[in-house]
Amino acid sequence: MSLGYTLDNWELFAADLKKHAIDAEITQISSTKFGLKFILDGSLETPKGNLAFIRLIWVVNKLDNFPILVTAYPLKDDKRI
Repeated sequence: MSLGYTLDNWELFAADLKKHAIDAEITQISSTKFGLKFILDGSLETPKGNLAFIRLIWVVNKLDNFPILVTAYPLKDDKRI
């Protein structure tokens, strides 16, 4: 599934991921050797005008308490943890 993000609109993608992090549901929190890992699931309106259900995984670094985006990917059929 193409979401409509390209290298030319990477800034929109970054802004949409930040908005997702604020609006999405935290579905799991766990502790890792790097810090706290947060899994967030929620919808994202794409540049094509579609709604995609997206999972983001963030780790809040235990050394400096700074959040790091690990990965983001679309989920099929609203599959949550």
